[in-house]
Amino acid sequence: MEKSFNPATHKYLIDGKPATGVTTIISVLAKPALIGWAARMATEYMENIIRKGEHDLTDETVLLDVLDGAKNAHNKKKEDAGTHGTDTHALVEEYIKATIRDGVVFDIAEDHDANLFFPVRKFAHWAIANVDHFLFAERQMYDTERFIAGTADFAYIGKDGKKYMADFKTSSGIYGIDYWLQVTAYRMLAEGEGDEPYDGATVVRMGRDGSFEVQQLNEYLLYKEAFLACLMLYRLQAHNKPEVKEKTYAKKSTN
Repeated sequence: MEKSFNPATHKYLIDGKPATGVTTIISVLAKPALIGWAARMATEYMENIIRKGEHDLTDETVLLDVLDGAKNAHNKKKEDAGTHGTDTHALVEEYIKATIRDGVVFDIAEDHDANLFFPVRKFAHWAIANVDHFLFAERQMYDTERFIAGTADFAYIGKDGKKYMADFKTSSGIYGIDYWLQVTAYRMLAEGEGDEPYDGATVVRMGRDGSFEVQQLNEYLLYKEAFLACLMLYRLQAHNKPEVKEKTYAKKSTN
């Protein structure tokens, strides 16, 4: 089967047909905390508008514009965070590929590229202390039987001699099971493509505020089952969309 990735649409293709991405599958999980977060973003937006006193809120047109801004405040926040995440991911990827190319995990301070120095220095210091060598960065993987795909941030052999699948995050924290299901899915895809079994998983988080943390996961089978359950739910939800049910009914009617 022919496998490819379209960066413009961020779609994985198997024989020209879109495969379901890992993060899309995990999106079936409920995220109740996001509701409160979105409400808080709207409230903070309004508080800032009122505090500055630059808008005439007695004018209906102005008020409606401000309310529209409050309604979309959480989207603006996500867009800003997404830009930061994309930039930081790119720098981490560049650093990892440089260590693979040079054959050594090095300190950023010793690297010639000044653009890497501040954003990725904490990651480099963690790597020096914990990583024997990196295996890859930004690897696209496919499961043609399940018709799913995903891109793993990196994998490495630790100084403990164990092999880890890993994901890099720029969020404010490591919450719930989403990240662990994601990195477990990448491990499943990698081993399905022929990789020798991994020993565990790692999530590295570097927040916009400069915070840095690393968490490990040694459990695999339970999280693999949970991910496959998400896949089943996702496919069931897709199958039960009105347009899908109508097509299914139309096919049956023509027989």
